[in-house]
Amino acid sequence: VASSNCDADDEDDDGPAIQEVRHSGINELRSIASSACGIQKAIFPPRIGSVAECRVPRQHLHWDAAPPPRNAGLQAELVAELQDENFAGDLEPPIESCSWPAALLWLWFDHGGRLLHDVQSAGDLEQLVRMRELNLDIVGASAPSVEHKRLDVGEGGVVAAMLDGNTKALCNIAQELARVNWAILDFGAGPSVYTAALEELERMRPRMRPGEPTNNPDGSPIEKRPPGPKRDDVYMHVNDNSQLVHELPVIHTLDEVLAGVLAALKSPLVEDPALQLQLDSRTDTRLTCLPGCGAAYAAHFDASPSDGVKLTVLLFLNRGWTNECGGELQMFDDFQQRWISLAPEADTLVFLRADRVLYRFAPANAHQFFVSQLFFGKYASMM
Repeated sequence: VASSNCDADDEDDDGPAIQEVRHSGINELRSIASSACGIQKAIFPPRIGSVAECRVPRQHLHWDAAPPPRNAGLQAELVAELQDENFAGDLEPPIESCSWPAALLWLWFDHGGRLLHDVQSAGDLEQLVRMRELNLDIVGASAPSVEHKRLDVGEGGVVAAMLDGNTKALCNIAQELARVNWAILDFGAGPSVYTAALEELERMRPRMRPGEPTNNPDGSPIEKRPPGPKRDDVYMHVNDNSQLVHELPVIHTLDEVLAGVLAALKSPLVEDPALQLQLDSRTDTRLTCLPGCGAAYAAHFDASPSDGVKLTVLLFLNRGWTNECGGELQMFDDFQQRWISLAPEADTLVFLRADRVLYRFAPANAHQFFVSQLFFGKYASMM
């Protein structure tokens, strides 16, 4: 990012903070610093793709030279992919983003359409580097894995509780979320539903996209994977306006029933005194497959500090799942320092607090399918 007001070759007037960053060697940062203008711009440490605004008065960091702009087609394709990945169809990056490195544009979306602004010194930058490179798989690396008892919401699962207006059962779900940050329960659909759902998803699987792309939009291989958990999943999104609805009638029906369950839960979630969670909106439904052969999804949170995601909903569809199939959902219990392990069997519904629960999927040895939704909201105690 260059500025016409900057004399990039004039380093004599740089303040001590800028000199410290330049000479610290952090990230092998190849930036030029100048205090000739007071315009604040972004800095981009090339090695890891972290971004920050320089908040040292009348000083700023910028790249030696801006990369060549992407052509309009590649830019549109990259933006569309990032909008889809981050459930951010309403975010449109600024015009100048066509000259940003792809990693910078990725991070702009990852932080809700803005750049980080909490770096004021080389020490802050170094701390940010450590955070961005932290492999969350080291959390609980030696912690034991245990099973967790399902929450009993009565015969017929949560669907029957919704249809019967079983307020007590719905309130118990809210209490479980407040108590341990997740709730595991029976959904309440019959075996034939999951047989039909799996047939639909097996037909869709060749059309799913990889959760971790291996190629750039121009088809060239990605030399370095972006920050984030390692993932082997493939997925696709559907909504009521999607043409896929007509090809996925059973999945669409499950999606509508899930919407009814969450509507019934809305009041219990906000009225529980220990939770007070008010849900506002949700993402499109995601259909995900771990395609066997050891495919896994590393430890991650579904929420970032800025995106407002508060609740993750997972519905597993896998009939006849055995221990040999692997692919367990594992949620980290930071109170007991252990992993809660759950087989992804058909009719298993999981609610987890997206801003509180670190979770992962163990390697799967067979095709594993699940439906997921993310819900945005806020805690009433913080409104």
